[in-house]
Amino acid sequence: MKESSSGGSSRGGFHSRSSRISGRDSCWTSSSNSGDWFPSSCSGTCSAPAARWHFRCCEAASSLPKWRSRRYWLTFLHPTLPKKCTLVTCGSTIIGDTVCRLFEFCNHEVQRVNHVGDWGTQFGMLILYLKRLHPDFLNNPPEISDLVQFYKAAKKLFDEDAEFKAEARLEVVKLQTYDDTSIKAWKLFCETSRKEFQEIYDRLDVKLEERGESFYNPIIPEVLKILEDAGQTQISDGATIIVSKENKSVAALNAKDIAKLLSNHFVDTKKDGSFTIHPNLVAALKRSQLLKGEEGAEVVSLGKKDKDAKPWDKFDPKMDLDKLATMMEPLYKGQLADELKEVLVAAGSIDGDNIQVPRFTFPLIAKKSDGAATYDTTDLAAMYHRFVLEKVQRVVILTDVGQFEHFRMCAQVAEDMGWMNNGSWAHAGFGLVSGIDGKKLKTRSGDTIKLKELLDEACDRSLATLKEREETDRKQGHSEEEMVALSKKIGYGAVKYFDLKQNRTTDYSFSFDKMLDLTGNTAVFLMYQYARICSIKRKAGVTEEEILKTETVVLEHDKEKNLAICNFKFNAVILKTCEDLFPHHL
Repeated sequence: MKESSSGGSSRGGFHSRSSRISGRDSCWTSSSNSGDWFPSSCSGTCSAPAARWHFRCCEAASSLPKWRSRRYWLTFLHPTLPKKCTLVTCGSTIIGDTVCRLFEFCNHEVQRVNHVGDWGTQFGMLILYLKRLHPDFLNNPPEISDLVQFYKAAKKLFDEDAEFKAEARLEVVKLQTYDDTSIKAWKLFCETSRKEFQEIYDRLDVKLEERGESFYNPIIPEVLKILEDAGQTQISDGATIIVSKENKSVAALNAKDIAKLLSNHFVDTKKDGSFTIHPNLVAALKRSQLLKGEEGAEVVSLGKKDKDAKPWDKFDPKMDLDKLATMMEPLYKGQLADELKEVLVAAGSIDGDNIQVPRFTFPLIAKKSDGAATYDTTDLAAMYHRFVLEKVQRVVILTDVGQFEHFRMCAQVAEDMGWMNNGSWAHAGFGLVSGIDGKKLKTRSGDTIKLKELLDEACDRSLATLKEREETDRKQGHSEEEMVALSKKIGYGAVKYFDLKQNRTTDYSFSFDKMLDLTGNTAVFLMYQYARICSIKRKAGVTEEEILKTETVVLEHDKEKNLAICNFKFNAVILKTCEDLFPHHL
């Protein structure tokens, strides 16, 4: 901001008389004889009703600021094959595509990746069911018209037939060892699903590169060895786990830290849910009078009141461990109890006055006891691939908010290992979508609605509205073919906008009536207003090129000035959305 040549004085960042408001993309001049003051910030409002503002069109049409170009990697969520696209997929696809377009608009290099769940135990039962129904599938591949129903039939057999279940698990082993027949069957299912997914992406005009879970299989052994060599892994109940830790002094410990230490070192939970408690913890609790009573009838204190006591044989780590940790302050404040210290020293978790405290209450499972990889393994390999091999500067993961903790744990391991190399990651989590009754959206038949069905319904309703208008005095003279084409643009746009205008992280209720409302903050209303603007331009006989040649445009109406001030926010909103990934700012 600078003063005009008239030499008006400045006071506290405000300018009087004649001032020039300079933005990076536009320039406004306000001339006023009222003597009123208005802020130099572009977010202010002019208090002088007589002010005449001059907008320099050539500068307004200039490009965005040249922000430093970065390489982004956006990972879209997709359902585990062979399931269909759901409303969860809708959020990831629509929000993800918008964020990608925004980054591309700002001249960043963007990699759009569809992280398909194309690997896992579900393929064992699918392959076995395929072999039973179509023994000659290699020579005569069947046309599976409804893969979801095929999956349901296989799942029913898996749940009810013990022999089928046992054979299906053997099929999983064959697939994981890259048995040729199993791989060909797996590819058949993947191709069938891919066709259905692509239809949705084509309708929504979304471009994605598929890199499913199977893509990372070749590098998983290498990544696990790197983690093992770095001392990041440990064995628990036959499984290989990863526990991210941070060093803390004894004096800095709090109840949450103690709960994590107890979970990792003093409570051994088995796969079947049973658990054992380390005798050193029992001894420490008895010495501190937190565990009292005769053997077999002990009671543990889980709060300061008598009613908070609980029989020791009813103690449940999942429910009670945090409560117990809050009562254990005498065992670690000032000095760590000898019973606890002995166990932590033996585990190599104490170095002088520092203790290695787990960052999370549960570990990542790198390898199951049977040697099989997990989702944790795949996502760790994906982190390694993106940051180390692809050298991406920022990774954005789009899933529902419930998966944040999982990805935070994976990212923490990547940071512990130094894989990020000054890069960063973000989780663009989104809330869940329900019907207006707060329950799952369902079709007329009672099934949970899929994204394809939602898009079809939006188009059908849009087409019905267009046909109704053609029967009134507001008809536009559209042919049937034109109305079908328009209904798709309106329907798809309405679905996208209704999702994008919500706060990304909150749950919301979906309503076709609200989505297709002709008034208010809807895509239909905005399209209508845009059509009116285009009509005004046509009737005025003015092109955009001619407008840009205009030196200045005088704005005298308050609404024009408010719109001008709003335009000043454009760059700031773009930048803010690039940072926090909340499209509703736009």
